[in-house]
Amino acid sequence: MSLRKIFAVLMVSLICAAAPSRLLAKAPPSPADKCEDAIAKKMKEAEKLKKIAFVNGSRSSIPHGPLTHYAGKGSYVAPGGERTEFEWFCDVNAASGKPGNLYYTGSKADAPAAAAAAPPATSKAAPVADETSVSKCQDAITSEIKKKNAQMSNLVFHSAKEFKAGKEGKLLEGDGSFQGKNDAEMKFDYRCLYDKLDGKITAKSVFMK
Repeated sequence: MSLRKIFAVLMVSLICAAAPSRLLAKAPPSPADKCEDAIAKKMKEAEKLKKIAFVNGSRSSIPHGPLTHYAGKGSYVAPGGERTEFEWFCDVNAASGKPGNLYYTGSKADAPAAAAAAPPATSKAAPVADETSVSKCQDAITSEIKKKNAQMSNLVFHSAKEFKAGKEGKLLEGDGSFQGKNDAEMKFDYRCLYDKLDGKITAKSVFMK
């Protein structure tokens, strides 16, 4: 084989080997990726945070009409050095593909006692939710639990907390328990998004403990 042919074969091999890398590099971000990018930008702009990291495998999604509700977890380091874990929530419109209704809330601080005395704004105590939104949320969650636990009994909800989510929304969080198969006690956390204008639950999720 001539040197020219050998060179041509090598070039073709290099081009073929590089093609998958180029294809991967051009792959568009997923809706959840867009949510995380938007959440990180919002957090940095609002609180000058550093080292924002998202937890792999913590993402969840709930389809609801033209929107899909995404949620996940992460952590950040505040300017003072405090490390705080947080949960984030985001809606993506199927038509535009753009993230909206961005919301995050601190859940746990891993910092010295002196620094922890002044928690970030996102970890303020949440007010107890109103009865209407709680009732609709818990009805929706009951329906979700029954889909997978038809023989459940003694379903109990504990006090729900309320956070603002977007301009006209509420995020409701709480936990509860029920007796499942063989009377085993099952515990869960639940979450709903409530639209104050329409008076409807627009997204819901149940996390078994």
